[in-house]
Amino acid sequence: MKPNANTASTAASLERIRGISRGLKLLFFIFYILPLLLAAGTACLQKRLPVYYNFDGVKYASAADVPGALWLVVALAIPLYLWSAVTVWQLLNLYGQGIVFSRANVRLYQRLGRMILAAGLLQLVTSLIMTQGFLLGPNLAGLPWILGGLAGMMIAAIMEEGCKLREESDLTV
Repeated sequence: MKPNANTASTAASLERIRGISRGLKLLFFIFYILPLLLAAGTACLQKRLPVYYNFDGVKYASAADVPGALWLVVALAIPLYLWSAVTVWQLLNLYGQGIVFSRANVRLYQRLGRMILAAGLLQLVTSLIMTQGFLLGPNLAGLPWILGGLAGMMIAAIMEEGCKLREESDLTV
């Protein structure tokens, strides 16, 4: 019996996806996790509190000068940042295992899309707090994140349809 050419092609594609996943994990660590570790290490090594606080280009002389609403936004952004890091790592692990179209991937893309959307909304709220208003237009703070979150949720919906098609094709003989 001849080996199926389609099977060999699929195996090569999955191996390429695994390789890309490993490379992305390394880049993800360098650009996402390492800066977080360096910032935490720097904060722990400081012998005194910072001289000023800088939020989105606005300097505050002390922590007491920073509006409470801005501290709330920061308190919401930190867990969002960490949870999105976990989600991306889980997604890259699934790709590293060769799992491409699965319900788990769809759930992770949905979660990631919602988190990116939430980050955009937090950035918009930060802009509102700092400027006491905003102008609608292409320079609206958070707009790229909001659109990116919506695009992520659209990718999740497309992948969900792909999962359904794969399940149907698995049932067909």
